Amino acid sequence: YDEELGLGAGTPFGSSEDIDYPLQAIKKGFRVYYNPELTVYHPDPFSSYGEKAFQRGWLYSAGMGRVLRKHHYPFWFLLYQLIRSLGGLVRGLLKGNGGEVQYYALTFKGRIYGWRSPV
Repeated sequence: YDEELGLGAGTPFGSSEDIDYPLQAIKKGFRVYYNPELTVYHPDPFSSYGEKAFQRGWLYSAGMGRVLRKHHYPFWFLLYQLIRSLGGLVRGLLKGNGGEVQYYALTFKGRIYGWRSPV
C-alpha cells in the first residue's frame, strides 16, 4: 500500500489509492475480482466552488497524476485528463463562473504536478 496516496496521507496526493492498490496487487501476481453488486458512492461535499472544493480538486488531481506516472499510463491518457480539465475551465469561462474556472485550473495544474513528482 502506497502511504503517499489518499486523503489521510498528509501529502499533496490526496486520491487514487483506490486505483493504485489493485494495480500493485496485479503486478505482484495477485488476482483481483470485479463484483458488480458492490457500489461505492462518493457524495459531493460542496455545493459551490469555494476553498473546500479548490483543495479537493488539487488533492484529487495531484493523486491521479502521480498514479498515472507511477503505473506508466500512456502519455495520451494524461493529455486526455488535461483536456477534460481545460474543458471544464472553458465551460466556466463561458458561464462567467470564476469559481469553476479556478477549480478546473487547479485540477489541470494538480495533474501535471502529480505526473512530474518523483515516484
